[in-house]
Amino acid sequence: MLILNHGLYGKFITTGYGDVSSLFSLKNIPPSIDAYARYLPLELTPFALLAVGIFMPKIWRQNQRILFIIAAWIVPFLIFYSCYQFTRETWWYMRFLLPIFPAIILAMILTVRNIHESLPKFRMMILMFFLTFSFCWQASVFARLPILTDGGLSYFKATNWANNNLPKNSIFITMQTSGALLHYTDFSIIRYESVDKKSLEEIEKIQRPIYAMLFPFELEDVLEARFPGKWVKVTEVNPITIWRLDNEK
Repeated sequence: MLILNHGLYGKFITTGYGDVSSLFSLKNIPPSIDAYARYLPLELTPFALLAVGIFMPKIWRQNQRILFIIAAWIVPFLIFYSCYQFTRETWWYMRFLLPIFPAIILAMILTVRNIHESLPKFRMMILMFFLTFSFCWQASVFARLPILTDGGLSYFKATNWANNNLPKNSIFITMQTSGALLHYTDFSIIRYESVDKKSLEEIEKIQRPIYAMLFPFELEDVLEARFPGKWVKVTEVNPITIWRLDNEK
């Protein structure tokens, strides 16, 4: 990941979102561990934790090499993302840990195999009951989770409004909404972190309408710090706002 970032953006800790070094801190570790405990059982069923608890000591006695391989697969991701600011926020940020899910599932499978080999048949019924309970519990919890929040819908609503109300040759200055603009519209897009004021002045010369589609945290950075000028608020699709750059001199 670091090599890829350096090749694409020139720095190891710079991504498509810019420099993310400020988002990593040791103070994020306790709430991230709490998030692991709450959300990993949700996404992998409670059997995942039981499997790790049974699997580790037994494999340590039987085959330490397998334990080291699985631990080397899992632990670096858990440590790295425990320092990341957003890991603790909600269940869908467990997507950062998707690369270790196969290792956890493998531990679950090996645990089931060990239980099957060591327990009488009637105890296998207890195991199957627990597995069934785990999946049913997982399904019932997921059914109550907000899959798409109003904030998520605002991306579509804002781009849909732009499609219906703005000139087709418009240029959008954006970052957070760039994916939605790319997916839902045919507008030209400029990522504001990749241009400066002088570049924007050159873009203005092509005589096309210039707009900015921004979230609240972007307003000061874009409209005042990066591109100061006469910006006119066109509309608001909470929390997204759309601004027009007044080119008239």
